[in-house]
Amino acid sequence: MVALAGWTTGSWRLALAEIIPQNCPTGSHERISGRHRMTETQLRARTSLLKAMLLVCALLMGYSDLTTTNEILQRGMGELNPFMWLTQEWLGEWWLVAKLGLTYLVMWLLWHGKSERQMAYVVALIALPVYNNLFILAGAN
Repeated sequence: MVALAGWTTGSWRLALAEIIPQNCPTGSHERISGRHRMTETQLRARTSLLKAMLLVCALLMGYSDLTTTNEILQRGMGELNPFMWLTQEWLGEWWLVAKLGLTYLVMWLLWHGKSERQMAYVVALIALPVYNNLFILAGAN
């Protein structure tokens, strides 16, 4: 038995056995080989909640990218993304509308996606410009 912080693998199994109910009082779960299997309704609700959380994260990352980019521009630095640079040149102050439109387009595409894992990857990809902008802002101080 491997010990980890005072727990053995047998202890973990006992602790999990106490947490997972042996008989589901609602009868909505089926017990199969020591585990509960979700019903189709519960799985859909869980998936919808996860998708909604990922969509909110995508919206927050888009807004954060917008605000950090705006702060960088107010400090006299330029846009590094060539596509957004052209958008700023063509639209002037209205580039914010184009940026928000792209954010909502990505959110719409995410909503129609099938895999939550792929959605999480896209949200992580959307977060990269925010982190880059934060590093730029931190270096400017």
